[in-house]
Amino acid sequence: MITIRPATPADRPDLGVIKSRAAWSNETDRPFLAAHPEAARAIETALTVTVLEEDGAIRAFAGTLCAPDRALRIEALFTDPDHMRRGFARQLVQFVRK
Repeated sequence: MITIRPATPADRPDLGVIKSRAAWSNETDRPFLAAHPEAARAIETALTVTVLEEDGAIRAFAGTLCAPDRALRIEALFTDPDHMRRGFARQLVQFVRK
């Protein structure tokens, strides 16, 4: 069962793991992450974070920010590499755009 909900402070460790795993899976990000390992798990606190859970486990998350022109911007979008290509990012984008 898929659930989309606001993130809670208790979710932060899981979000850091997902972000790190997703970032390291992208070859083009690896040189930057090697030079700045702290960036791999950092979650910007100014973002509004929405998580997608499958059967109670977080599989993906989106971080949004309201821009000065009141436009909603997706600043972060990460899916755990073991669960990519299942439409989770698309579902999150559709959800936060509503």
